[in-house]
Amino acid sequence: MAKRRTAGKSVACSVAVPADKPIVETGGPELPLPGWLPCALLAAFVLIFFWDSFFAGKAPVMRDTFADFMPWRMFGREAFRAGVLPLWNPYSHAGQPFIANPQTAFFYPPHLLFYVLPPVFALKLWLALHLAVAALSMYALARHWRLGAAAALLAAVGFAFSACMIAVMEFQSLFGVYAWFPLALLLTSMLDEVRESDRDARWGAAARRMIPAVLGLSIVFAVQFLSGYQECFFYSVSVCVLFVVCSRLGRSDPAGVLICGCALGVVGLLCLGLGMTQFLLTAQLVPLSIRSIISGPHMEYASFHPRLFMSFLMPFLAGHPGHFTQWWGAPKLTIHEFWGSAVYIGMAPVMLATMAPAALSGRVSRAPRMRLLAWFLVTVSIIGLLMAMGGHTPIFPWCYENIPVLRLFRWPMKYMQLVVFALPLLAALGLHAIVDGRGRPRRWPMAALLSAWLAVWLFMAGAWLFCRNSPEFFSWLTGGAFIHRPEYPGPLRQLGSDLGWSVLVLGAVWALVAALAIGPFPARARRAIALAIVVVTFVDLYGVGRQIQPVMEDGVYRLSPKALLDARAGSEPGRFLMPYENQYCLYGVSDPKFYEQARQTGVGESSLPDHVDKLRGGETLRIKDYESFADLLKCMPETDPAWQRIANLLNLRFVVRTQEMEAMVAGAASLEFHLDQRPEPIPRALVANGWSIRSGARETVDCLVAPEFDPCRMVVVDRVPEGWPASQPLPEGVSHAPLTRLADAGVDNLQYGWNRVDVTARSAGRALLFLDDVDYPGWRATVDGREVPILRANSVFRAVPLEGAGTHKVSFTYRPWQVRAGMIVTAVTALIMIGLAWFSIRWRAAHQN
Repeated sequence: MAKRRTAGKSVACSVAVPADKPIVETGGPELPLPGWLPCALLAAFVLIFFWDSFFAGKAPVMRDTFADFMPWRMFGREAFRAGVLPLWNPYSHAGQPFIANPQTAFFYPPHLLFYVLPPVFALKLWLALHLAVAALSMYALARHWRLGAAAALLAAVGFAFSACMIAVMEFQSLFGVYAWFPLALLLTSMLDEVRESDRDARWGAAARRMIPAVLGLSIVFAVQFLSGYQECFFYSVSVCVLFVVCSRLGRSDPAGVLICGCALGVVGLLCLGLGMTQFLLTAQLVPLSIRSIISGPHMEYASFHPRLFMSFLMPFLAGHPGHFTQWWGAPKLTIHEFWGSAVYIGMAPVMLATMAPAALSGRVSRAPRMRLLAWFLVTVSIIGLLMAMGGHTPIFPWCYENIPVLRLFRWPMKYMQLVVFALPLLAALGLHAIVDGRGRPRRWPMAALLSAWLAVWLFMAGAWLFCRNSPEFFSWLTGGAFIHRPEYPGPLRQLGSDLGWSVLVLGAVWALVAALAIGPFPARARRAIALAIVVVTFVDLYGVGRQIQPVMEDGVYRLSPKALLDARAGSEPGRFLMPYENQYCLYGVSDPKFYEQARQTGVGESSLPDHVDKLRGGETLRIKDYESFADLLKCMPETDPAWQRIANLLNLRFVVRTQEMEAMVAGAASLEFHLDQRPEPIPRALVANGWSIRSGARETVDCLVAPEFDPCRMVVVDRVPEGWPASQPLPEGVSHAPLTRLADAGVDNLQYGWNRVDVTARSAGRALLFLDDVDYPGWRATVDGREVPILRANSVFRAVPLEGAGTHKVSFTYRPWQVRAGMIVTAVTALIMIGLAWFSIRWRAAHQN
């Protein structure tokens, strides 16, 4: 029970935060808005941003969303409606774990939208809801810190509609984590305040009061983890931990650090328990994937160049989203794509963030917790800036080499997400301090900052008037990254237009901020000016954000790869070799014909919902052994007999041939493509009467490509069952004619189901059934109902022993123990959390009575 004094009386106060110790003291004129109106305004902003998606039949068509994430959602939708877990994807990379790849995010709760609604509408709703979550939770966080409504709205708009947030929408796993950032910090702040209200109480009382915040934060962290982008999740956790440390130490409360640290430890355990199924499967996959052998932070093309700090004022300084003539940031600015330099949060938030120290120098400076918040946000911004600069400072390389956890993360530019998160909040602190009547800033610091910003505006206005058509000026501004090509005049016009927009917005913002900071306006007018700053910020960010992601008719998501399906129909099971291993060149492309061509040629995972078998795919954690084997096709010309043998062993039946994507996007090549059908791939499954043992990968490959090796009748295995001879050659006189049909290879039936493969095979005696699918831990096999060992065959595939002559029923089933164990842990964790919630409700009810 806390006490507060009013007019000499002592009044009981039962709220968690004492009334005499708010996070930020207020007392000046407040924006007189009903509690629901700011939330409605933010929801309206989100609806306006997606107006054509909901009312004009259009949708953002984004590279990775189109080629990877939407196909994954469709595959998950199919499994959900079949009532199974899609543990295995049999169509990409000769088989690949599906759920174990965190970016598929099958367990992420908001993905239920894709499973129950039409997929394209679900995508639109998913994007809008996440943007709304980002805006509303940022507003709630600022209001929780006792900032005014206008300041909270500015923070919400600056964060949710920032260029960074809009640019990462295409990476749904990252966007999902990032949208929950403010809510995670809000719950952390609530947990920290519980400790403040119970500072002198016993540990038990503090722990009981922390239960709601602990449970809420555990759920939010689990949701972020299940979204599938662990690096961004690590940022979120780190910011929350840093906030608690700064808050407790700033108040000289070391014991509070320990208590809140223990609470965060419980949060971590509960979060891990809720996501245990995902965690165990991913932990098994990572060491077996290419991620375990890829090293280096990629600083050479993912470090935020110092010149790109001007992107806070000119969002398209290094080009618009796209390639070739649109994006000129690489390689001189060491950012290979636009989204890596997308840091624009609006002119008003940038200006007010720089003015926050001056604003805090007034009477509000006597509010110690406002200063604490300011220092916390400045610290987060500085850490993010220094780490994002990557190879341009010695800090990131040193951290990468000496801090083990940071070696798991590459692409230093992604640390700019911390900056884009912190700066709008810092701007909100500045706006609040200026609007607050008790905290009018000192005149000289504010006048100096306003003069500095006026000088910036004058320089930009002069550049627009005299240099907007000058390639030399923009080349100087970008350090030579911009190279004008007379045959492509569009980029120069874009730069001039973007500079003019920046000048217009900066001038309007400067006038509003100057009027608010030094103008002798009454309280009502000051509140109106503060709200005008928010509206101008949204208009500014809307104008920038709508240029980032292409928008076109939503029917592009409903395209079907007709050519691939027609080629596959009626033929033996066989895989396709696609011309593109990734969808890199689709970034920023706004012409639907390129997406149609990408769909027809199976770019990324786009053909997954159509069950088209491919040698490659869009998985990010591909199995390294298979990847090494399939990469042999890159090491030799297609005319080489060894290439043909490897292709046959991979069950490669169709080759898609087309022009280079870069040439097509540049307009230098046609979009035509055609399919070549190879005549001699070995069947997907076969009965081999001969075998030999090879232990090393190189030795196995040498045996497989040898001219005397018959891949239709023999296999190379890593071991044989007990009692079998180490090798068995084929009898003399056996025909070595190629086999291309399952029936000729002793297989009468081959059927794929969810997480299983059923085969009916014939053998004349002791033999091995070979299945041309990747071997991976968790697969089990039965022959005629009896479990048998799975042998690794032909380097990366599977084989099982067949005993005796006759027809055999063989079943391969993918049942990793991690699924059952993870579900048990998740269920137990959920029960514990329900029990804690029930206990907290009963305890609070008892103490209130």
